[in-house]
Amino acid sequence: MYSVIEIGNTTGKIIQFDNPTSIYNSIKFPVAQFSTFIDANFSHIKQEIVLAGSGSPVIISEVLQLLTEMELSVTLVDKQTRLPFVSRYATGQAGVDRLANVATVVDLNLAPCIIVDAGSAITIDLVSCQNEFLGGSILPGIQMQARSLNTGTATLPFVLTSPEEKSGIPVSTVEAIQSGIIQGTIGAIKHLVECGRLRLELKTPVIFTGGDGKWLCRHSQLDYSNFDEHLTAKGLYALALYQQAERKQSR
Repeated sequence: MYSVIEIGNTTGKIIQFDNPTSIYNSIKFPVAQFSTFIDANFSHIKQEIVLAGSGSPVIISEVLQLLTEMELSVTLVDKQTRLPFVSRYATGQAGVDRLANVATVVDLNLAPCIIVDAGSAITIDLVSCQNEFLGGSILPGIQMQARSLNTGTATLPFVLTSPEEKSGIPVSTVEAIQSGIIQGTIGAIKHLVECGRLRLELKTPVIFTGGDGKWLCRHSQLDYSNFDEHLTAKGLYALALYQQAERKQSR
C-alpha cells in the first residue's frame, strides 16, 4: 500500500492507493496543521510514502523530517526527479505538480492531451502524441485574482467567487468582480485550449484537475473534456515507481 502526500500552498492531501490506478481514500487538510493529520494517519500504519508538492519547500522539508522520524519509507518527488518522458520545458523550472500531471497522461496512454490544473494558479499544459511535455501557460487562479483586485486598489472589496454568479449584466461592484474573474478565466482557458489544439489535434482531449477544476470543466463547456480530481497524485505515484525502478537497475 502506498500513500501520496501532496503539500500545496494552503491545502495538503493524503491520497492512499491500493495500486497505481486504484485510490481507496483521500483526505484534505490545512497545510499549517500537517503534523496533526500525518500523525493521525501514519503513526500506527507502516506503509510506503510518496511526498511532493508545489507549496513551501520549508514545509515539505519539515514533513519529510517528521515522516523520517516515524521510520516510514519515503520517496521524495521534486523538480530534479528523473522523468519517464521528454520535457521541452526549461530544466528545473516546471513545478512538480505539472510534471506529475504529464506523468499520469504518459503512464495511462492519454496523449495527445491538454491539462488544465486550476488551483492557486492555473496552468494549461500540452502533451504531444509522442509523449513529450511541450510546455504551457500560467495564469492567476480564481481567488488570487480576487485578492489582487482587493490589495492592488484602494476601494475594491475582496469577493469570494463561485461559478453560480448571476447571469446578465452585473449591476453591482461585487457582481462585476465575480463576472469579470469567472468569465475572464473561462475565456482565457477556452482560448488557450483552442491554441493548443491548433498545435496538436483539433479533437485533443482536455483533462481538468485542481480545486477549481471541476466547475471550470463544467462551465467551460469544451468538447472532449473531463475532470480527474486525482490526476496529480496518480502522476506522483508513477514518478516514484519510476525512481525506484531506476535505482534497482543501477545496483
